[in-house]
Amino acid sequence: GEEEVDTSMRKDRDGEEEVDTSMRGYKTTADGKKTSYFHTDISEEAKRLIEAQGFGKPKKLEAPMEEQAVRGGGSQWNQAGTYEEKGMTKWITDGLKAGLVGVTYALPNGTGGSIKSTAIENVAGDASISVSRGKRRHLLDLTFAVEFEGQVGDSTGKGKLLFSEVTTGDDDHPEVKMEVANDAPPALREVFNAFAKPAGQGLQPLLLAKLKELVEEYKQQ
Repeated sequence: GEEEVDTSMRKDRDGEEEVDTSMRGYKTTADGKKTSYFHTDISEEAKRLIEAQGFGKPKKLEAPMEEQAVRGGGSQWNQAGTYEEKGMTKWITDGLKAGLVGVTYALPNGTGGSIKSTAIENVAGDASISVSRGKRRHLLDLTFAVEFEGQVGDSTGKGKLLFSEVTTGDDDHPEVKMEVANDAPPALREVFNAFAKPAGQGLQPLLLAKLKELVEEYKQQ
């Protein structure tokens, strides 16, 4: 018996195998392109329906919630309501020393005398900024002392203004008490009583104004 010849492949003139395109999984699409059967030919009408549903188009993504929370302050990890706190006592202490030291009140009536703040000491209390669920809170409850020195003519004497209940509240006023050094001359004690002790005149209102500036700056941190 003769061998059966497979005629599904025919040799062309160059001896190359000619692909029988009708049998090998190719077809021509509506726009004339040759493609494989695995390609899905979508009609124009179907394309319009798909686009109308919003498929196949990139959607604008809304900003995720955690990014919005981070803008309120705090670390990137603080989205899940984690509590975060930053101690600000050093910041406040440095600010007090920079702002409330070297403040001078010149005594009236041409006496040539003055009262001047010379140092900050005994800073205590709480100064911290907390961030919880993206909200920033400035905690402040402070006490400190301002040392001052007075001079009238040849007489000099020292004292302290003790500040307490210093907070961020706009309507809150610190408590201020005065202490005068034991060796201060009687004349200077009278000057201190008139121009250091009162909140309304002398050195103290100058210090209170500086303190208010510092607290406002703290609230912006």
